[in-house]
Amino acid sequence: MNTARAPELADLRAAYDRARLLRLAGYSFARALATPLVRRGLELSAIARIRRGSWPYQVKLL
Repeated sequence: MNTARAPELADLRAAYDRARLLRLAGYSFARALATPLVRRGLELSAIARIRRGSWPYQVKLL
C-alpha cells in the first residue's frame, strides 16, 4: 500500500534546488514546472525524498 503523500510546491522547490544542472541549462523554477518532462522528474525526486524522509537514493536529476 502506497502511503506517500503527493509532493507540495515546497517539495518541488527543494527538488529543483538539488538539481543544480537545471539552472546551468537555463531553467528557472517556473520554466521547470511548465516543462512536463522536467516537472515529472522533480515530482519523482520529491516523492522519493518523502518516502525516505531524507535524501533520495537516485542520483541528482539532469
